[in-house]
Amino acid sequence: MIEPDAGVELPPSTCNALSVFAESAISTTTAADPPTPQGGTIANGVYHLTRIEDFVGATGRTNARPRPKLARLYISASTNFSADMQLTWLDDFGELPLPIEQNLTLVIAGTSYAYAVTCVTSRGLDAPGSTSFTASANELILIYPGASAASGGTRVETFTRE
Repeated sequence: MIEPDAGVELPPSTCNALSVFAESAISTTTAADPPTPQGGTIANGVYHLTRIEDFVGATGRTNARPRPKLARLYISASTNFSADMQLTWLDDFGELPLPIEQNLTLVIAGTSYAYAVTCVTSRGLDAPGSTSFTASANELILIYPGASAASGGTRVETFTRE
């Protein structure tokens, strides 16, 4: 087998069949503290991104430019301790939008889950990690401290079950 050079882009493989075509969510910046993760049982089903909020604290800047984002995810095999996730989003930071797909295995512990990436269509997005969350019957709220690029604040993404 011939190994590609580090600078050569390979065509993406297909990880899942989720379409990213849905209504886009627009990001907002809020001068307040972020919500506290509550954990919960993550319900099986298809979810679409409905809200993106960057919480910058009471004295933070709120003049960041709003950006639309498209994303969908599919949860299956969910228990109180684990789940499988298929995630698709439209990366719009390059010249042209690029659909990205990931498949993840989640291990749930309290108000966060650790994940391992089992498939991805773009290099550099295959590292394991963890995410804080709040789950209800019809929503999955993902909380990323320090992820707000404009402010170092907390990014909160709300996915609503279809």
